[in-house]
Amino acid sequence: MGGKSRHDEKKAALAALGRPLSRRARSRCELCEANQGLQPVLLRASEEPELENVLLLCGRCADVVRGGRIDAPDDLRFLEQVVWSEVPVQQAVAVRMLARVDAPWADVTRENLWVDEAVQALADGLDPA
Repeated sequence: MGGKSRHDEKKAALAALGRPLSRRARSRCELCEANQGLQPVLLRASEEPELENVLLLCGRCADVVRGGRIDAPDDLRFLEQVVWSEVPVQQAVAVRMLARVDAPWADVTRENLWVDEAVQALADGLDPA
């Protein structure tokens, strides 16, 4: 199967997740709760899109998840709450993002954080597309 065909299939699979993803996210960014510029982000590029490896994110959060610069660490304080999410993929992404934040509040959050082994494995295996 060609690269374009695989890309088109993944795009279609992401689109098919629209309604359940939007429902889970309550039509808001699953990290910061913004309601503008939302997009589904596949968190393991090598896998097929499923609810367990896709988040609905705003542009800013999508950029940071994909490795973009963190210019204003205090703008990411929502991570203090999201790291305790009951949705494993949300928690895993928050843990991964938090590891990149250089701020006193992030240090305290990391010190007090306990992460299930499965969630840590998920966080370690993230490769956002």
